[in-house]
Amino acid sequence: MLPAVGDRGHGYTQPSVRTTYEGKRCTLTVASPAPGIFHTIGSGVVDTEMAGRIVEAGDRVVADTRPIVAFHDWEALTGYEPKCREILTDWGLRIRADVEAVHLLVRSRLVAMGVSVAGLVLQGMLVSYSTRAPFEAALEERVKRARAAQMRARPEGAR
Repeated sequence: MLPAVGDRGHGYTQPSVRTTYEGKRCTLTVASPAPGIFHTIGSGVVDTEMAGRIVEAGDRVVADTRPIVAFHDWEALTGYEPKCREILTDWGLRIRADVEAVHLLVRSRLVAMGVSVAGLVLQGMLVSYSTRAPFEAALEERVKRARAAQMRARPEGAR
């Protein structure tokens, strides 16, 4: 059974794949709870340094497994520097062929507006949530699916 993802600890069994960055106005955790799953958790105001961290970490997940599904828990973000939307949208365009979907949980109207604008450019790539339960249900389902696929791919003696 997959550990609960709703505890803000997100039930990861591999802590080595989680990294937390502390910026001047933002805290960002990046993780890959299963192959092909990219998960970020942010709070505060995203600056260009943190946007760059998202891109770097996401590129590592893309290099490992394709296509990826991203889940950005940005409910605690209150804003972002204007250049961040451009950095992240340009990155989305660059990796578009390697991404199945990007799920975003947002509460701030400013962040939601930025996601909407990016969605116009990224056409159908973004799935936005304003409440936690459906976001976490989607994350949990995708992690279960990815872990099951990983188990099926292992040689019989390695299971």
